[in-house]
Amino acid sequence: MIRAAIFAALLQPGQPCTSAAPLTAGEPAPCHGLLISRTHAQQAIKCVQVTVPKLQAELTYQARSCEARKASYTAHLGSIELALEAAEQADPWWKLPLVAAAFAGIGFALGSLAPRND
Repeated sequence: MIRAAIFAALLQPGQPCTSAAPLTAGEPAPCHGLLISRTHAQQAIKCVQVTVPKLQAELTYQARSCEARKASYTAHLGSIELALEAAEQADPWWKLPLVAAAFAGIGFALGSLAPRND
């Protein structure tokens, strides 16, 4: 029973950590919380220092790329609208036969002026 009481007393958590202090292997921690080695902490900080700027650059790239695609689609839409307007403004139906008859008349007139070789 005394052993259980001592064991229970040893399992009680310590005070919350307020400052960082190095520990050697096997030494009990004077406080409780997340304990990691110095190298692991440095690796985590390095990872964050590299990852955050990289993600910010990626976000800036994606935003600019999206704006460029939007501008491209807007320009493409404008060109399609202009093409549709031009197609709607086609010549009236009577213009083609009138022009064809005029060229036929000019050709007949020029042909009648040509000298004959009889």
